[in-house]
Amino acid sequence: MFQRSSPLSCPRKWHWKSGNAGFPGLFAEALGEGISREIIDIIKHRKDTGGLDEADAIVIELGRQIFGARKVTSATFARALRQFGRRTLVDLVALIGNYAGTAALLTAFDMQLDPSQPPPLPQP
Repeated sequence: MFQRSSPLSCPRKWHWKSGNAGFPGLFAEALGEGISREIIDIIKHRKDTGGLDEADAIVIELGRQIFGARKVTSATFARALRQFGRRTLVDLVALIGNYAGTAALLTAFDMQLDPSQPPPLPQP
C-alpha cells in the first residue's frame, strides 16, 4: 500500500516550480496500481484524511509532516510504528526520501511541463 501512495505525498508538498513536471505520470501510475481517486484527490487538494483506511491516512500524514512541518509528531510516529512496525516504517521513510530526491532533480534541471499540458495540481 505505502509503495503506491507515498510517491504522491512528496511532490504535493514539494510543489516544485517546474509546474509539477513529474506529477502527471504519478497520477496515472497510482490509478493503475489501484490507488483510488479519493486518495489522489485528498493528496492533490490537501484534504483531511479522516475516513480513510488507517494505513493510508498514516502514510499521507507522515509525508505531510516530513515535508510540511519538517517534523513528525510523536503521535504520528507512534501510529506509524504501530501500523507498520520498525523495519517497514524505515522502508517507508526511505521511499518517501527517494521521491524527495527526484523532486530535487526536477528542480535542479528545471524540468517543465509540455506547454499544452495543464498543471496537474492546484496552483498556490
